[in-house]
Amino acid sequence: MVETRSPRVDSPASKEVGWVMGLVAATAVVLAIGLPSMMPAQASEANAGLLHRVSLLAPGPQGLPGRTTIAPQAVCPGLKSAMGRYREQVLIPIRQWAQRELREVTAETVLYPFSGPDAATLIALFGEARRMVLLSRQEASLAQLQPVPASTEIAECATQHFFYITGFYRTHDLQGKHGPAPRLMSLLLMSIEAAGMLPAAIIPIRIDDEGQLQVARDQQVLADDDGIFRSAWPAFEAAPATEAGPSRISRPAGVRFEVFDEHGKRRILDYLSLDLSNAGLRAPSVEIDWLSGVATGAVLIKSASHLPQAAHFSNLVRTITTRSRGIVQDETGLDVQALAAFSSIAVHGRFSEPHELWRGAESMKRLRGFTDRQPRLGSPPFVLGYRKPSGTLMIVATRAPGKSPAAQGLPDDSWP
Repeated sequence: MVETRSPRVDSPASKEVGWVMGLVAATAVVLAIGLPSMMPAQASEANAGLLHRVSLLAPGPQGLPGRTTIAPQAVCPGLKSAMGRYREQVLIPIRQWAQRELREVTAETVLYPFSGPDAATLIALFGEARRMVLLSRQEASLAQLQPVPASTEIAECATQHFFYITGFYRTHDLQGKHGPAPRLMSLLLMSIEAAGMLPAAIIPIRIDDEGQLQVARDQQVLADDDGIFRSAWPAFEAAPATEAGPSRISRPAGVRFEVFDEHGKRRILDYLSLDLSNAGLRAPSVEIDWLSGVATGAVLIKSASHLPQAAHFSNLVRTITTRSRGIVQDETGLDVQALAAFSSIAVHGRFSEPHELWRGAESMKRLRGFTDRQPRLGSPPFVLGYRKPSGTLMIVATRAPGKSPAAQGLPDDSWP
């Protein structure tokens, strides 16, 4: 999902220079993507109660004639062309490659830890999955459907534009370290649209104290006939406490998107805010119980800042290697030592060294030695993940037939 930066100590002088350079960079991004068509006061008044306005006409699945996709083109006119280029140069080649190379990794449920709002890559790789689950630290809720200042909308434009150029999101951008923080809901909707999916409903979800996913269908927000999601109910997690009192433990929460593909087939896309380190995934815990149930299909890991290779993410790695049917990852995913749990490993592309921030890491030395010993398959016909000298690397690890645990049934699968 993100690219971290090496720690540094800022002197007062360097802070001033950094602030000026940041302002110049932000101005350049805004000019590149296009300024909002309205002044801030007009934007908040005209967009009151709306998240996005209609932008691109779509064929509309059967039963939803005339429905349209949604995107922030009224606020970010320059994103339409950037999205088109990203579709043509990255997403379509990814889909074509996946149809050839991932036939052994198909699954009804696909898990994407460290995803951030990157629904587009997941859909391109596993668009036939009935349920796709994204996990990351940032929060997404119905409260983010409320109107925001134009400065926040500009930050969302810049953050998504950076993704269309690089293929990943930066943590500092998502956290608003250098300006307003973008709404994750907005970025998720942009990413879903870029992948060609049509959102029809957004529903609050959370994991309860029994490790079960609760879906608050009575609080769902439906797209209206113009393809607009309007201001929403109070957040699901803020529901009144029961007689037993409020839960003292904050459980992972997020949103479910009910979406349709270009053929009118319904898909489920869940996003949950979850600390994936051992502090958030304690063993045992209800979070581990829930994760064990959804990790039985395929797993995607990319642009994960090499966090799965760190010791304090061992509970996540153990769950994946003992439960999942297969994994697709770049060099930032599981250490090659952990991949030994799978019976078959295919390496697509070549690997010489990672992004400069992680050069010298022992896990990267192991990866280079491992890939040098593997049969050299063709490089993927797309650019994905962090920039590095050797280009895109995709590792596909699968378990032998009959070795995967049985997957749980999809929850709340009766809609519509």
